[in-house]
Amino acid sequence: MLEASQGQTVMMLVFAFTVAALVTEKYHRVVSALLGAALAVYFGGFVYHIFSPEEAVSTFIDGPTMRLILGVLLLMEGLARSGLFQFIGLWIVRLVRGNVRLLFTAFMFMSTGLTLVIPNLPAMLIIGAITASV
Repeated sequence: MLEASQGQTVMMLVFAFTVAALVTEKYHRVVSALLGAALAVYFGGFVYHIFSPEEAVSTFIDGPTMRLILGVLLLMEGLARSGLFQFIGLWIVRLVRGNVRLLFTAFMFMSTGLTLVIPNLPAMLIIGAITASV
């Protein structure tokens, strides 16, 4: 049987505590997640030296991904203010003549087609914006 070191046991307890805090919703999800992350960095980096604190930050923050998310969010905000998503949403509703089943099917095919040509994050944001405008 595999035996966990004391550091691994503490990290498993931090993970279990974080999941329990998220499931019970005693505290807000953001507070629970940030507290779990802070405890993991503290115990894993400073107390048990499983990893260095610099490793904890630099490994999980990916610059190109963050720039992609920021750029997509800025683009989405500009397109939303121009009314493009509302126009597309109303056009789809007119196309399906208000039939909820056809509207659901249209959104399903639109999201599938969109994810074929662009990455998942921008596709999700576009579909979310169109859905919110309908």
